[in-house]
Amino acid sequence: MIESIKNNIRQVFSSENLKQMLRRFPVAFACLTGVTIWLVINILIEYKMGETEGKVVYYLYTASLLDIALRLWMETSKTKFRYVWYCLAHLLWMGNTAWLIRMGTLATATIIGNGAALFAIAAAVLVGSYWKNDNDSAFFHFSTHIITLALRAILIGLLLMGGISLLYLMLNTLFNINISDKCYFITWLVCCWISACYILISLPQDHRPFENPNTPNRFGYGLGRFVFLPLVCTYTVVLYVYLLRILFTLTLPQGGVVWTVIILIAGLLATILLLYPKRTTGETPQVIETAITWLPRLALPLVLLMSVAIARRINDYGVTVARLYVVALNLWCYFAIIYLIATRAKRIKMLLTSFSIVFLLTSIGWQNLTNITSKVLQTQLTSAFVKAKPQMKLPMDQKSLQKWVDIAPAEEGKQVISKLFYLKGIDEQAFGQFVHSSVSRYEIELKDSTSSIRYSISFSLASDTQINIPKGYRHMHVVSFDLKLNHADILAGKVKVNDTYQGKKINATLDWNEIKRLDGLEVKEQNKQQPIACQVNDSTMILINDVWIVYAADDSSDRRDGYINGWMFTK
Repeated sequence: MIESIKNNIRQVFSSENLKQMLRRFPVAFACLTGVTIWLVINILIEYKMGETEGKVVYYLYTASLLDIALRLWMETSKTKFRYVWYCLAHLLWMGNTAWLIRMGTLATATIIGNGAALFAIAAAVLVGSYWKNDNDSAFFHFSTHIITLALRAILIGLLLMGGISLLYLMLNTLFNINISDKCYFITWLVCCWISACYILISLPQDHRPFENPNTPNRFGYGLGRFVFLPLVCTYTVVLYVYLLRILFTLTLPQGGVVWTVIILIAGLLATILLLYPKRTTGETPQVIETAITWLPRLALPLVLLMSVAIARRINDYGVTVARLYVVALNLWCYFAIIYLIATRAKRIKMLLTSFSIVFLLTSIGWQNLTNITSKVLQTQLTSAFVKAKPQMKLPMDQKSLQKWVDIAPAEEGKQVISKLFYLKGIDEQAFGQFVHSSVSRYEIELKDSTSSIRYSISFSLASDTQINIPKGYRHMHVVSFDLKLNHADILAGKVKVNDTYQGKKINATLDWNEIKRLDGLEVKEQNKQQPIACQVNDSTMILINDVWIVYAADDSSDRRDGYINGWMFTK
């Protein structure tokens, strides 16, 4: 077996195969080799890369994948303008990278859009060679071969990396030779490069073997027939029982139904793919053919059930990027199921192609779902703010936002704050139209139906604040004490410190109004303040640099917590 592996490696990395690789994929090889050499040099000279360099690395790796997809398509395409399309695709991807570099920090929509583009490029590697070929069986075997080849290359890279790492460990154990982290990083990069070259060398150029494949994989067929098919049938029965229950009780489906239907559709597609090679030979038992024919038809009402569940989820909790992508997935499921019914589950290439197109169209351009979510949230937030206070000036600071929360109904306040800070996560610029970027969600005091007043207070000095040591004190201790929050004390303007330090009780009183005053200052004004002085006794003083308090004024409430950090001076 070892001799067989050696012969296989020699055959793959033969001089003839290397020359053929350079002829077929010169750009991909240049990108992979160039980025590997560049990263190795950066490691050796200990150069710390910034965002721009990281995006260039991203471009070189992804451009190699794009080149593979384009080259495989060009080998089977007969169009006269294939080299024009090849150059335009590379220029477009270079333009995308230049745009990413100019953007600086990447927005959520940009990240998702690039992810969708990479998925489309990866799908093009599989589909490109069979774009105008109606032989779905050949496409299936070619795709399986490519995926197996990629997994094999990853395994080779991992084995190489693991084996060389063990060698480094041996040298350290036996000869006390310390191998630096640089060697491990460089080894990892070289192993990745070898794995990538293995893929480039092994990519098939002759597609005739895939048109007349050998005996279908028995393991895959057995897995599809005896594992996936029974599970999918069981899922279908369970979901139909649930569907009948909500029909009889006249209730709407719960949100969790969405994921159960997605699992069913994924299992159905996996079953069809696993059984596909055997079905193309015409040797599948009739019961299997009947099941594969009827399962998509039975799944169609369940996809409708999924639509109703999504609509209820959005109506109850509002729009998010994830929910809109689930809507897009739901629409694609309609197409996939109808396509399987129309083709009797014997055509599969369009499934991958259509999914890539839907993912791409919903992720790039002005119509991407992140932008749509942002626009919907902006409309809802504008309506909420104007309704409560028509003359309100935007953007708001922390105090202005708190005033709006105080006059808004409790439930509406919670929903608006939740939407506002969700908007911050997906569109920082749109968030800035409503509030300043320095506004913190955790400092907003939301009204609660169980408490009349609720405080969420924090005060913290800048890290470089100069501390004046009190006269007469010789020792300093860094301390952190819990606060005892009592409604009567708060009304009297006091906050008590009641804790222990090194076995000694610490009892002191803070000025509640002073803490509230400091909390009301802007961050830049807080940073100019001196620590809060708190006298414990004649020989002990505390200087406080950090206060955090959550307090609900309702006597029955248990939402009372607080602590202080600072320095304790003793004589």
